[in-house]
Amino acid sequence: MKISTETLNIWKSFSAINQSLIVNPGNKIRTISQHGSLMADAIVDETFEVPFAIYNMAQFIALCTMNDSPDFQFDTNQVIIQSGAYEVSYTYSASQLIKQPPTDEIEMNGNLIEFSITSENITTLMHAASILQLPDFAFTCVDGVISACAINHEDTTSNIYKHERLAYFENQPDFIAIIRIENMLMMLQDYNVSISSDGIVRFANDKLTYWIALEQSSTFTGE
Repeated sequence: MKISTETLNIWKSFSAINQSLIVNPGNKIRTISQHGSLMADAIVDETFEVPFAIYNMAQFIALCTMNDSPDFQFDTNQVIIQSGAYEVSYTYSASQLIKQPPTDEIEMNGNLIEFSITSENITTLMHAASILQLPDFAFTCVDGVISACAINHEDTTSNIYKHERLAYFENQPDFIAIIRIENMLMMLQDYNVSISSDGIVRFANDKLTYWIALEQSSTFTGE
């Protein structure tokens, strides 16, 4: 079988969340960070028939991209990658060595706030956070206006970079939902954002979903 460039890019992105990956039969891939505060799902074009585990995804992806359009044969204990006269037999990892995400769907409880954010919004805010050395990404609501910010929530005198008025909701209670910058590892795409007062934010589109735990310093008026 062939593996699309899109799937390879998803694998590469997921390797920043966790260096290892378990792929189960089907066309959904799920990973979770070692500390458990970030989980991601992807729907891919390929349907995998057998489960397999890769311990070093960076190494595996480098092999996958050495040659143009290789063929993949996923067997019980190994995957054979072939391109012309070149072939590599890559042995799977033991699955118990890899932190596995839960298989159940993640429920978003509590009061939900939903709006959208573009890849340009995310890119600009992350760039500003890097320049200003700010450790936090935050969504805020003040008088119904939803904004996205790069901040340092532990230092009230620090710089702030803000994108104002992502959305407006009349009668929406004020809140600040704080995410550590190191957890902002989603692929740069447009997303629908759902924030739960129970302490979870979800970024989702047709193929990708990320769940991120909010920092304990997040606050929701009326909770």
